Amino acid sequence: LAIIDKRRVNAKTVAFNALIGDVADKQVGLVDDICSTGGTLMAAAEVCRTQGASEVIAAVTHGLWAGNALPSGFDRFLVTDSIPALNS
Repeated sequence: LAIIDKRRVNAKTVAFNALIGDVADKQVGLVDDICSTGGTLMAAAEVCRTQGASEVIAAVTHGLWAGNALPSGFDRFLVTDSIPALNS
């Protein structure tokens, strides 16, 4: 188990303070409730990869996909169809 300590600075900015735990050579699963642009998840994935994660998978409950959002940097990205996408 690892935790990324983050703080939302404002509506568009998140600061990552620390990665608590060891992800080196491990498969990492990032879980989030809502994803509108993917920025926070992509930054968290980069933190994990920088610390040596072998694979990064994201799982999201509600995918909003605001604008032209297309999260990248994941080996797999899972999302439910719980709500209609904003750009559909």
